[in-house]
Amino acid sequence: MALNARRAADEARGIVRWLRPEFQDPAHRTAHAAIAAPAEERHGDQPTESVGTPTPLASTNRRAWPPELPEQMRATAEVLSSSAIALSETLIADHFKGQGPWKKRLPQILNTLEAVGRANKIVRGTDTLWCRA
Repeated sequence: MALNARRAADEARGIVRWLRPEFQDPAHRTAHAAIAAPAEERHGDQPTESVGTPTPLASTNRRAWPPELPEQMRATAEVLSSSAIALSETLIADHFKGQGPWKKRLPQILNTLEAVGRANKIVRGTDTLWCRA
């Protein structure tokens, strides 16, 4: 009964421990499909531990990648905070427009946000998703 109470408390916080996530967890299937989809078909929001219907990210919603690191950190954190579901690195990058090698800094920014408690990393097999902390 104590284990059941702990699991119920975890589920209330949004943490679900699936026995077979590839079959039971709709978020797992949706996230995998979104990561495998071509860039034209990707959506702006992908699942966290909760299920949602992704909405296509319109090109008008994309904002310019900030020039300075503090603004880059803030903008990336805002994308994670505004999403009700977890996002892959590629889907996070799809929220921004810019030219040059700006996407190379995104993994470092995401890891830093995780280190300071502003983001959570969800690893499922070979897929890595990010959500707000």
